[in-house]
Parts: sequence; C-alpha cells; structure tokens
Amino acid sequence: MTDTELRTILWRLLYSKRPPGARRINLLLAGRRSRTLREAIQNTFEEYVRRLARLAAAEPDEWLERMDRAVRNQLVAQHAFGIRRKPLPSEMLGIANGPLSAQRRFLSRFRTDLPGMSEAAVAQRSALYSGAGRAEWFRARELGAPDGSLVDYVAVDDNVTCHPCFGAEENGPYKPGEGPFPGEVCLGRGSCRCRREPRAA
Repeated sequence: MTDTELRTILWRLLYSKRPPGARRINLLLAGRRSRTLREAIQNTFEEYVRRLARLAAAEPDEWLERMDRAVRNQLVAQHAFGIRRKPLPSEMLGIANGPLSAQRRFLSRFRTDLPGMSEAAVAQRSALYSGAGRAEWFRARELGAPDGSLVDYVAVDDNVTCHPCFGAEENGPYKPGEGPFPGEVCLGRGSCRCRREPRAA
C-alpha cells in the first residue's frame, strides 16, 4: 500500500457515515505498523477538519455533523490500531460512553462559539481534536495488561514540552488505562510527542 493509497483510505474513513468496520481496519493493520497508522490518521484528520472549516460559517449544523463523524471515526480507528485488531461492539460502546461523549460536549461548545470566528481560527481549533485520537491509541494499547502492571508517562524533555506533560510524568506511575494520556493532558493536543510506556517487571 502506497502512502497515497493510505491517505485515500484514511480520508474516506473519516467522512464515512459509519464507524470503520473490521474489513477496513484489518486491511490497514495488515500493511502498516500500529504506530505508523496512529501518526497517519492524526495527520489525515487534521488535514480533513482544516478543510472542513470553510463550511462552518455558511452551514454550521452541517459542519458540526461532519466534525462529529470525523471525531468518532478517528477514535474508533485509533482504538483498533492501538490494540491491533478490529474493534468489537463492546469496545466501540466503551468509546461512545467515554472519550466520544466528552468530545461531543466540547464540540457542542465549539458550535456555540462559531459566530464571529474566522475560518483560520475554526481550522486551528478543529485540528486540536486529533489529540483525543492519540490518547485513545495509548489507552487501547494498555487493554488487557496483567494485574499489577504499571505504566509510565514519558515526557519529551526539551524547551517546548508543556508543564502538564512534565506533571504527568512526575505523578506517575499509573495503572493501565488510568491517569493522564498524551494528547489529552498536553496543551498541544495532537502535537504531543510524549508517550506512555509499560514499566518493566
């Protein structure tokens, strides 16, 4: 699968009215490493929602519907990429009841802020939602960890690492699936370069 073919598949995944199914997920996982797919879906999501921003002023309800769909689909895909298998109905329900519900609350507030916002401002704010997908990848990767496992939040230690990420590292370790996640706690959202790593036994 070429990079162009990958981009086309991910683009269709984001605007599809249905969450990505097992066939598409398995096709992607067969040809790419999970981490590579995580970065690819983030980049494609950000490109898609930046283009979508031009719709916000003229058709805000249509914009909201498409944003909601893109956010949902990236969460389902990142979840599947993190666990490297198709999302089961119960796992998709977990996404809907947790991270997706939170993102929908944020989107509802975003919708009320649209009047007066420039297209560039809408595009910039929309791209931040890729952080939720990044967090979901790490969260899914920790599913099924053995009892007693611990996970470290590893902050990139340089002059642009944000304070919340440093704090997340200092306050660890965490139980799998608990605590702060890269892309959620980070001020840069999808631009976060930090990670969560299982602690060696």
